[in-house]
Amino acid sequence: MINSILNRHTDHVLFQNFKTDTNLITDPDLIKEQVKNHFDQWTEHRSINQQIFNSTWKSCYDPISSINSSHYDNVLNIITVEEITHTL
Repeated sequence: MINSILNRHTDHVLFQNFKTDTNLITDPDLIKEQVKNHFDQWTEHRSINQQIFNSTWKSCYDPISSINSSHYDNVLNIITVEEITHTL
């Protein structure tokens, strides 16, 4: 939508062939089907094993005890126009 509003043009991607593990597809309709299947599988929902996440990554996202949490008290404060102007 943004590209349309800004009149940005994008060229279409054209595939002359599509290589699978076992063959080379050259039929345009079959190429479209293969590309569609690829992106359907690529974006499909995948379950997350919570135990693996907790054992491997949880510690990376835990707060760091040596950092004083009060340093972050003002992080979500609204930035005023005056502050922006002063900074610029």
